[in-house]
Amino acid sequence: AHNECPASYQKLMEEPDSYLIGGKLMSLQKIQEDGLELRKPRQRLNDLEKLVAQAAIAQSDLKISLLAKTPKKNVAPEILRRTQDWARTTLEANKGSDSDRTVSKGLVDFIEDFGGTVYDPGIKTMDVIQRNMKYKYLSDVTRIKDLSRLSIEYKNADMLLGALESLKKEARSFTIVKIRNRYSHPTALGRRMIIMNVELTLEHGKHICELMLFTGADGSDNSWSRRRKM
Repeated sequence: AHNECPASYQKLMEEPDSYLIGGKLMSLQKIQEDGLELRKPRQRLNDLEKLVAQAAIAQSDLKISLLAKTPKKNVAPEILRRTQDWARTTLEANKGSDSDRTVSKGLVDFIEDFGGTVYDPGIKTMDVIQRNMKYKYLSDVTRIKDLSRLSIEYKNADMLLGALESLKKEARSFTIVKIRNRYSHPTALGRRMIIMNVELTLEHGKHICELMLFTGADGSDNSWSRRRKM
């Protein structure tokens, strides 16, 4: 499944897990070598109801942050309007069609220049949140960092690698606080992806969101329809 660009896929496998330490994104290996204290990112709120309400605001802000400040000249006005409408529309999880949830034009460089498509699965449903709270987070609200989330699909590893490099360099309205490489360490179900936690500054406080970056040619089940249940 990876024969189209094996060198790029291998490089993607080697992308290190990284954390924000002292205002700088550092690889986990570098943190350990330097004997630095690793403080994993946590939400500032410790109240689930307030965190869920904040996540709804963050979801809108996250989508708006991905809009191109200067759209490409070859993008039709009606497509730009659709992307802008998508960014300002609140979508419920597991409802509506996938076509209403995806956009690929009128977006920031790390998405559009590398042929990415963004998918909005909506805020996680309360039954999923409660299940994760019990079995995954052991009732610690501050560990929940994926209430507000977006998925970005690229055609291959080469495009995803280019997007990662671009994302690390370009000016952003959010701060990358963690990068987890699930290509080198797939999930229990065999899913491979880059999971990026980003912190947004909202009108009232800060909120950590999740960007899930993956390829459509990595050989695992990364379809939108499967992911919208997560």
